[in-house]
Amino acid sequence: MSIKSIVVIVRDDKALEPMLKAAVALTRRLEGHLTVGHIVPPAHMPAGAIGRAAAMEYVTEADETADVKADRLHSRVKAVCEGHLSSWQWRVEHGDELEAANRLVEMADLVIIEQRVQGVIEDLMSTDVVEHLLAHGDCPVLMLPIDWQGEHIGEKILVAWKPTREAKRAVHDAMPLLARAQDVFVLAASGRRTDAAAGSDLAGYLAHHGVRAQIAGESDDGDGDITATARNHGCDLVIMGAFQRSSLTELVFGGATKFMIRHSKLPVLLRH
Repeated sequence: MSIKSIVVIVRDDKALEPMLKAAVALTRRLEGHLTVGHIVPPAHMPAGAIGRAAAMEYVTEADETADVKADRLHSRVKAVCEGHLSSWQWRVEHGDELEAANRLVEMADLVIIEQRVQGVIEDLMSTDVVEHLLAHGDCPVLMLPIDWQGEHIGEKILVAWKPTREAKRAVHDAMPLLARAQDVFVLAASGRRTDAAAGSDLAGYLAHHGVRAQIAGESDDGDGDITATARNHGCDLVIMGAFQRSSLTELVFGGATKFMIRHSKLPVLLRH
């Protein structure tokens, strides 16, 4: 698989420039095309609006404000992308956030999205855009931490490995990144179904594709071992399968996917 069509979904916040710079650098590295997408959600009428006329006036003003913000955001995006990419485009989608995200990534090989910090119980139980795209999209999702400042991603990669369908798809889809990495490390999950041989098997598979991987050890602590091992080896990207147990099980009991989506301080490429 090649990664040529890249979509980054941006919001009007302080993370915009770091996200864009990382997306531009990655697109240049992969010699691809970048679509910068922005979602304008529908205006919600406030509880204090009385009467149809008042409600329509509010919605019209809210839509106009959203369009002004989108135009301002486009200018910021253009300042970063123009002159650095030979092939890129700006795209705005209106409507429900999850449905709009689906439309943006329909023809993507890779989608880049910002981590969303969620603090209250309602947010924790709601569907995150990253989780939604993993469950319903057809390409890997590269999540960037909300405070990420690095421009280069994928020079040192940790593969969090267990021989599951999701992990295999993650490795397969990330092969263009693995092939370009300076160093690749494999952390194999330990347990009833997995042992050190699994990590060696993956290293052998990668070698057939011209990727030299080092075994970083075994993990029995899931998310904690993944983040610690990545830090210890100076990695700037983690590759892993997503929801390798059922998504319902991870929602109720937690899991490595949920932990990395919520708390990772490193970019994570996930595939379901």
